[in-house]
Parts: sequence; structure tokens; C-alpha cells
Amino acid sequence: MLKKIFLFALLFSTLSTGPLAKQTMPVMPALVTVGFKMDDPRPLLVSESQDGINWNTFSYPIPNARNANFRPVIWGNHEYLMIYHHETDAGTDKFSAAMVSNGLQKDGSISWTAPTVFAQNIDIWDVIWGNDQYIAVGNKGEICRATQATGHWTCEASPASSLRRVIWANQQYLAVGNKIITSPDGKNWISQVNNLGNTTIAGIVWATNKYVAVGYDYNTQLSFSLTSLDGKTWTMHPINIPNFDVAKVAWGNGQFVSVGSTAICSSLDGITWTTQMAGDHLGLSDVIWANNQFIAVGFKTGIHSPTMTSPDGIHWTQQDSKTDYDLYSVAYNNEL
Repeated sequence: MLKKIFLFALLFSTLSTGPLAKQTMPVMPALVTVGFKMDDPRPLLVSESQDGINWNTFSYPIPNARNANFRPVIWGNHEYLMIYHHETDAGTDKFSAAMVSNGLQKDGSISWTAPTVFAQNIDIWDVIWGNDQYIAVGNKGEICRATQATGHWTCEASPASSLRRVIWANQQYLAVGNKIITSPDGKNWISQVNNLGNTTIAGIVWATNKYVAVGYDYNTQLSFSLTSLDGKTWTMHPINIPNFDVAKVAWGNGQFVSVGSTAICSSLDGITWTTQMAGDHLGLSDVIWANNQFIAVGFKTGIHSPTMTSPDGIHWTQQDSKTDYDLYSVAYNNEL
């Protein structure tokens, strides 16, 4: 009996302190940003980070994707999903394809599924996971939906002729572009705002019991915000920054933050906006609230593409993205 106890204690000690105890399972990164480089044999770049400050970059060859545009990446349904649009130099063979994370490789990089082509002649700009399905929106107003990213997608026209962003919030879908449209189920869509003129609504968020959208007026070359309590009745507010082609809006730590080509702005209420940074060098394309900070990414304007962080939306720090690929979007794994 004493011999059995001794052997068990020895085994437990080996498992607790020996080589097996030192082996740790790789952890899915908390943050992923997707970039692309036109006419490159390895056009896809994925940057991974646990804190938004230290980034590791990995490039991937994608078959027949030399002219691919990698746009949205999201975390949803317990996986990362990214979508890219492809077309040849002659403007033919247009399609959008989806790739999802399916584990980690030995070097810590995400392993991605082979591309699943799901939308012929559709240029997808945004995708979300909400109400147990994926909803993607296209540049010509198309809306695609699926319950599995690598499964069957249904794509249909919508009341809009161009869409940029989509969210699921307050028990409804809202998609924005040249119109604002809503849907309770992702199938049946109603146009709520039609008379926007020569404008594009580029971002939308739900926070503090209201919707806040941001857009750009190509006639006045000024940005604006829109606010609504129900998604039906909207009020427009100016963001008087010349040539601020706003790209995205996020909310966190009591602040709305919008980013774009030439500025970062913040607002307590989505109505009155204050410029926090300005300059042609910014080139920002996306911003999110994650890990108790804002994280913004964008297109290359210097040696590296911008990656910026802020705890409050006011004070910003430039981080080293370690890449010169254009970064379109960033996603946060909120299940860690």
C-alpha cells in the first residue's frame, strides 16, 4: 500500500513540475486585424495581439487572390470570420469569399479554412454575427445571410443601392450606406431614411440607448452624425471638419469615437464632436472598443500602417503594427 502511495505521489509530482507542466496550450488571440497588399503573391496579412500594443504579423498565400481586397474581420459564433472580394484585372470573375479560424498553428498563428466562395459579383463591405446568423452587406446594396460561415449563403437585393455597415442592436438589424434600412429578421428590410443626397453613412453603433451613425457629404466635403432612439426617426448633426472622410464609429468608456482619413473625433452624446487628432497622415479605417481601450487601424501612410490605442478616446498612442500592408478592420475576441 505504501509503495502504491509513493508511486502516485511521484507521478503527481512529475505532472505538476516536470516537462508536461511547462507545456501551455496556445491561446486564440484577443485581437485580429486583417490587411492586404494589391498584386502580391501573399496578399493576406493577419496581425494578432493580446493587448493591442504588441503585434505579430503573418502573411498567407491565397489561391487566385492576387487582386483581392480583404475587408471585414469579426469575432462571432465562437470564431473569427474574414471576407475578401476578388476580381481580375479585366474586371471579370468577381466574387466574395469567407474564411474562418479553425485553431492555431505551431507558430501561434491562426489556422484558416480554405476560402468559401458565396457571393458572385458582390463586393462585401461588412459582416456581423447577430441573432444566431451572419448578415453581410454589399457595395451595391446586397444583403447576404447564413447560419454557418462556410455553409450556404442567401444573397438578395435590398431597398438601398449601396451599403457599408450593418449591426444587430435593440432587437433589430440596421444597415447603412446611401440609406438607412432596418429588419427584424435579416430577410425583410424597410427603408427608414431615403433623402440623404450625395452622402454615404459609413458607420453605426448602438450605445446609451440610442443609435449613432456617422457619414460624409461629398457635396460639402463635411462629415456628419445621425442620432435615433428607434432606428426610424433620425436627426442630423454636423461634424465641421473639412475633408474628414469618416470611416467608422465606436463607443466605450463614456465616449463615442469616430475615425477616418484625416481625423479622430470624440463625443459624449453623438451630437457635439471634438477633434482629438488631425492630419493627412492618419488614414484610419476602423475603430473598436476592446480590452478597456479604443483600438484604431488604417492604411499605410508612412513606413508602417497605423495602429493606435487610447484609454479614453482623447489621448492616443501610436503602436508599431510591424507591417506596411493596408489594414482595413480589427476584431476582438470577447470570449477570452
